[in-house]
Amino acid sequence: FYDGQPYRNAKDHLFHPITHPDGLAIKGNRINFATGERTPYDVWVEPYPHPLAGDQEVLTSGVLRPASYLIFGEESRLPEGSPLIGSGLQTGDQIVWADGERIFSIPQLLELLNDGRVYVLIERDGKTFSVRVPRVKVRELAMSPEFQDEVSDWQFEAKLKGRQRDLYLLAYNLTPDAVVEEAIPLIDREKQLDRPLEVGDRILAIDGTPLQQAYQALYQLQQRRVHVIVQRDPTPKPVVDWVDADRSFERGVDAKALQALASSIGQDQPRHRVDNLVLLNTVTPVTRRELIQSKEMQALEQAKQELAQMEDSDKKSQALQQVEEHEKQVVLGISGIQDQQVLFNPTPLELFERVYTEIWTTLEALFTGSLNPKWMSGPVGIVQVVQSQWM
Repeated sequence: FYDGQPYRNAKDHLFHPITHPDGLAIKGNRINFATGERTPYDVWVEPYPHPLAGDQEVLTSGVLRPASYLIFGEESRLPEGSPLIGSGLQTGDQIVWADGERIFSIPQLLELLNDGRVYVLIERDGKTFSVRVPRVKVRELAMSPEFQDEVSDWQFEAKLKGRQRDLYLLAYNLTPDAVVEEAIPLIDREKQLDRPLEVGDRILAIDGTPLQQAYQALYQLQQRRVHVIVQRDPTPKPVVDWVDADRSFERGVDAKALQALASSIGQDQPRHRVDNLVLLNTVTPVTRRELIQSKEMQALEQAKQELAQMEDSDKKSQALQQVEEHEKQVVLGISGIQDQQVLFNPTPLELFERVYTEIWTTLEALFTGSLNPKWMSGPVGIVQVVQSQWM
């Protein structure tokens, strides 16, 4: 529910925050996809400026995109230089998991790729499991002289060139056989850093590559490697009736099979397929800028040219910075991802109610000025389209 109104479709994520700038109540259920358990929630949310709206003053409740299927369909493509070339991805594959998370949308996958964490297999109290751990630059750590010497030894053993301060590291001191000894603080004490590892944890693998020594951990941390699991069915997914769409989505992936496949990553004998779930070959993400020949990058270049002509220097600087940050994002290099087809066939009364409500809400928003039609046009619109269709 959005402010007491039943959620109907993805447009509600746009309309309700815009038309309730002072705040709105949101009710729903959190679903545990492993068990099917539902936990009700009831929260009050104050909308805030949409991160991609620039100066258009468009508000969001934080839901930038609803959950969807991520299907590599007939119209999807891998641009030249895409890391997914050679991964084993096939037409019809549905991306369902990456580095420890069920994947439900392109923004979620982009967040996972760019949040600075690595996928670490550990042993704790006789149990083996994986966690996502932040990697940081050495220069961000408040290192003692003894620890600096330790890292120098690791760098020498790993045969890594370059300045030590530019290397990536976990914010922990390790024994020679990769057991956590202590957490290393950051120089910036106000900066928050998630610390999922505990003293005594043994690191068994980083990003799926097994290791036995601390210097091997340092070596593996210098380049991200992502593991992706797809659901591969021998026949195309049937068109789902809209009434059953939510139920079909929730039951779409076998949780036990997914756990069996994911838990084998980094083990001595990893599995590559369980039932209709397939683990792709390891992928090393690249920045959007590295895929310079893609149509998406050409579109971003066009957006930059248009932004450069803006007269307001402050707004121009802000908008160009946004595009620059967008270009630095790391991606898997796939565009035109497709969603599941749904047969939408409501009753005439339901259809009339939906159309009437949307027209009234839109007119009210336009009349009050809270919904700006310029938001989806021009360079900002280009960035929006690239952000929503390319990952």
